[in-house]
Amino acid sequence: MGEACRDTFFLSVTKVLMSMLAVTAAFGACAAPRPGAATSSPTLPKGYVVQGGLTWTPNNLIAPDIYVGWDAANKFCATNKFNGQSGWRLPTLAELNKLYESGAIAGHGWALHRTWSATPDRDGVHWLIVLVNGGMYDYKNDYRSSVTCVH
Repeated sequence: MGEACRDTFFLSVTKVLMSMLAVTAAFGACAAPRPGAATSSPTLPKGYVVQGGLTWTPNNLIAPDIYVGWDAANKFCATNKFNGQSGWRLPTLAELNKLYESGAIAGHGWALHRTWSATPDRDGVHWLIVLVNGGMYDYKNDYRSSVTCVH
């Protein structure tokens, strides 16, 4: 491609890109997310996601590959402040399942391990979900799993 043709080509591409930017600015940068879709906020720390009307802490917030029993997980959520807020809790199994199905955690650095829910099965047993495949299992409370908290 000759120099004159190359300059014309780049000028044309630049004009097209500038036109696209003008249209985007005129109509807004993005369409509204679909209901239940995950969103992220620039004010949230790394790994946090917003999905289903809830803010979620990453499930490896304690430390990567550190697992705790259900009682410690429940206490961890209930007694700590995250992102300057108190009032956190363990999610229900249904909430965890919706999070998994939404794909919201993809690209946010979450551990794809077993993660506790607040949903009991029977005395001393609670449900958890495996975030790599969506499997749901009931385990004794002394079983060690990952923790995510919701607000």
